[in-house]
Amino acid sequence: MHVLSITTGLLMLPLHIVADALGSPTSSDKRGKLEERENEVDDFPVIWAGVGQTARTLPWQLDPSRRDWRTVTELELDGPDGRVRIASYEDTAQGNRFLSWGGGMKTPGSETVLWSVPREEIVGAELKRFSMAESDFRLSFRHGSWTRLTSSPHGVQRIVALLGQGTLESGPTLSRP
Repeated sequence: MHVLSITTGLLMLPLHIVADALGSPTSSDKRGKLEERENEVDDFPVIWAGVGQTARTLPWQLDPSRRDWRTVTELELDGPDGRVRIASYEDTAQGNRFLSWGGGMKTPGSETVLWSVPREEIVGAELKRFSMAESDFRLSFRHGSWTRLTSSPHGVQRIVALLGQGTLESGPTLSRP
């Protein structure tokens, strides 16, 4: 399996180089302006938090490189109890970590709440321009901690609009490998 992944990656390398030279959406010149290199290029996802601060309690499953490629995480903003939740589930999509097709449904029994916090703990949400299709955002918490995560472009616009204004509505998807 690893040999197949490596071989596929090596075969795709020339295509990536050509696409980058022609200005593909994955090239760095298609991103917004670099604002914080250490938090945008050198390290991602990012959490800045002291011991006991809210951002430090975020689940490790938010890092796509540390979870199974079929795992989807979602930010739920519509808790009836005024809480913001991060849930995950296994997607039924076919394929592999580099290419998936079909599916898009939850595997029965795989949904889990990973994290929950009162809405008032989140004091802001901000779009970060240096990301693919402007899909990165920063969540800031009451005690000064923060995290930088990614979503779909539509999802991040909703997250910033809803959490930046302090209103609750049904939630967008946070990230998908």
